[in-house]
Amino acid sequence: VEIIEGLKAVLPCVTMGNPKPSVSWVKGETVVKETARIAVLDSGNLRIHNVQREDAGQYRCVAK
Repeated sequence: VEIIEGLKAVLPCVTMGNPKPSVSWVKGETVVKETARIAVLDSGNLRIHNVQREDAGQYRCVAK
């Protein structure tokens, strides 16, 4: 996925389970921490506001 710097990105994560699994995101080998720009939504999707060059990388969602 390519996103233009300064725009918003939403990365999807589809999970199923009962109870609803908790979702975290990993960039490379590092757990993504929520900040003023980065949030894990209730849906499990990852939202990044004002995308920056340092946000580039491989992301994966992990459901437990």
